[in-house]
Amino acid sequence: MSLFSIFNKNKNQVKINISGLHCQHCVMKAKNVLEALDNVKKADVKLNETSVITLKEPVTDYSDILSALTEVGYSGEIVSE
Repeated sequence: MSLFSIFNKNKNQVKINISGLHCQHCVMKAKNVLEALDNVKKADVKLNETSVITLKEPVTDYSDILSALTEVGYSGEIVSE
């Protein structure tokens, strides 16, 4: 794997703390709503841990991710890009 591949992979990921998750049902609900977004390739949602969202393309605005979580009763805070 080249250095470019490693760099590019990291630019397509964002770490997020999701508040309001209480059980595995909540985790699946958040995962499903995130993975339904056009630019989300994979959502690795975790209960009581930082979640990792893998994007199809790098972005600088995460409002669609945060809005999607809010719409289903959760809140998110971006902790790193």
